[in-house]
Amino acid sequence: MESSMSWVDIKVSYQNSKRKINNYIHKKSIIEEKGNDDHVELQISREIKRDLIETENMIDQKILYEFKAFSIQDIENSKLKETEMKIIEYRIKNKYTFKKISELLSMSQSSVFEAFKNGKKKIEKYKKLNSSKEKNKNRLSNQEKNIYKLMEEGKTNNQIASELNITPGNVRKQRSKINKKLGVTKNPNK
Repeated sequence: MESSMSWVDIKVSYQNSKRKINNYIHKKSIIEEKGNDDHVELQISREIKRDLIETENMIDQKILYEFKAFSIQDIENSKLKETEMKIIEYRIKNKYTFKKISELLSMSQSSVFEAFKNGKKKIEKYKKLNSSKEKNKNRLSNQEKNIYKLMEEGKTNNQIASELNITPGNVRKQRSKINKKLGVTKNPNK
């Protein structure tokens, strides 16, 4: 795991903050009898939201135009199309311009830029989901953490049950609880 935050990590953090401030504004807005303090807090919250949006837009520009905005691990784990992966790797590893990449791949600069933006969105989505999943791992019991570790290794229910000395039925129940806690809707390892 990287020791410092990437621009994508920072953007995800701002998106989470924006979501929290939106929830706060919504809750404050539905109070029927607002006092002066409520009005002031609501106004300040709206100003914070505007600042968050402005900063998020600046971060987005950094992600688009700065090199090393994504880690190689982010690129590999984000399920990018081959072209998107090549373009992003050319930008990061080789520090090529969009013009140079378009020449190398025999594509228009606008197509290269669009593929880069699409790849960027996929990486951001991956980072956001991964960040949420990491936070939710703390909600797992010790038994669930042990099962989850073995799930990530690709082990079957029977293998997990044998290794942890529990029944396969218990593993299935625990997997269901784990997926619910982590927000996983589909279990690919079943």
